[in-house]
Amino acid sequence: MSRIEVAVTCYNYARFLRQCVESVLTQSHRDCRILIIDDASTDQTPAIAAALAAEDDRVTVLRHPVNLGHIATYNEAIRLAQGDYFLLLSADDFLLPGALERAAATLDSRSDIGLVVGRSLRDEPQRGAADGMGAQSGAATILEPADFIWGLVLDNWIATATAITRTAVQKKLGGYLAALPHSGDLEMWLRFALRSRIAYLDVPQAVYRRHDSNMSHKYSGLDDFTQRNAAILMHLGAIRALPHHGKSLARRIRLRLVTLCVLRAGLTLARGQPGQARSLLARAKSLACGRGPGSVMDADPGH
Repeated sequence: MSRIEVAVTCYNYARFLRQCVESVLTQSHRDCRILIIDDASTDQTPAIAAALAAEDDRVTVLRHPVNLGHIATYNEAIRLAQGDYFLLLSADDFLLPGALERAAATLDSRSDIGLVVGRSLRDEPQRGAADGMGAQSGAATILEPADFIWGLVLDNWIATATAITRTAVQKKLGGYLAALPHSGDLEMWLRFALRSRIAYLDVPQAVYRRHDSNMSHKYSGLDDFTQRNAAILMHLGAIRALPHHGKSLARRIRLRLVTLCVLRAGLTLARGQPGQARSLLARAKSLACGRGPGSVMDADPGH
């Protein structure tokens, strides 16, 4: 049986931690290991993590003496991963029954699959409603790279809690980019799409819990918009080089980003931010003229 390593990242999510970890421990796929990484939480996380480790020897705990932030924590988890497959799971999310078994079976079936994703629920199912999910087969569909990438451009629909990777591929691609704290997940999915096959499970795999302290609430507005564009543009050359539809897809992406920049400029101008509006219009003009996208960093994203 293939081993799945799950890194549960936690910062002040003590109230959610036990449910998250137990959702992994109770999976039908038993060959799993959990590393709880406590990013210097100031709540009851250390005590709860220690109790979970004492209850099940598949659980270990690593606590940071100081807060390193989510990108550094994710990358530490990737460096430490040793199993066949790997999942980053935020402590405020949790898996649904059968999730690991379905993902492992899919990854076992084809060695060229680097990433398995699935559907997510935004709210916790009612008591008992999830009981039958473990029996769902969730037959995998191999996604065409161009279709998958275009879908991400339209909407980053992938919940990280459903994204189970082949560890060797994840390590080869490298970690998340510190320059993209708002859109590191989007940029990572693009990397996988360009360098491996993606499988989709049309069954709920995890719950992405919505609450007032979601990290996503901190990442909104112009910075989020700018970083999402940057994540896409830094891979536009590789997208253009895709066989069959790469050139047309790159043109469609550029046109969409031009349109979004213009629309965003109108919104910022209406909010009394003429400087930001001018910057967005200048970016739209540059994109429309086909000039360089202007990456947030010059280094190869795999390093």
